[in-house]
Amino acid sequence: MTQRTYLELCQQLRVECAASGSGPQSTINQQGEYERLVGWVRAANEEIQSEYFNWKFLWRKHRFITSIDPATNQRPFIYAPPDDLQVWRTKEVSINGYKVGVEEIEAIEGIDVVRGQPYHVIVLPDDSLQLVDAPDGDYEVVAEYYCKPQVFENDDDMSWIPSQFERLIIYYAMLYYANYENAPELKNQALEGINRLYPKLETHQLPKRRNRGFFGEYEEVIRTY
Repeated sequence: MTQRTYLELCQQLRVECAASGSGPQSTINQQGEYERLVGWVRAANEEIQSEYFNWKFLWRKHRFITSIDPATNQRPFIYAPPDDLQVWRTKEVSINGYKVGVEEIEAIEGIDVVRGQPYHVIVLPDDSLQLVDAPDGDYEVVAEYYCKPQVFENDDDMSWIPSQFERLIIYYAMLYYANYENAPELKNQALEGINRLYPKLETHQLPKRRNRGFFGEYEEVIRTY
């Protein structure tokens, strides 16, 4: 299935809602009804992506090398998180390809700097990563995380939601439109679409954990509420 752009989703919303005109021709600098259509599509995409912090499509890898900082001529042992970090996957951190232990702390009481090969990672209160030992050479650190939800900005932006489920964006936006226009039939249509498609997105895009029951192993979706 071909993924639609932000602009194409807005144009499809106009068709679904039988709104006037043939646009919008852009998502930028719109006014009146088109401004609302554009805003509703943006809000729908962000709302769906915000429902769970651990959607698979929000999964990312943060990589860095413990090289010398030219400003201090030393190797740092505390590294800032990526700008789009939402939450670390604290069980998924490796150094030079080997998984290492990770712990989170709520306060910093003091740091003893010992140089050596890092074997442990501490997640500090500001989400920075402290390496223990402080690196004595170049090591590759790979930390998995879930990023912040996407915010549409440009006409040709495409949603991170997989294309087979992107119609959910239209259904959510239709719901906003129906509430604004007090259109109960359109609202029912949107809700039917959401109720039909959203569980499929959850099944496809939420991590699963294995559990052992009377009849063997089974998988359970990890929910955040």
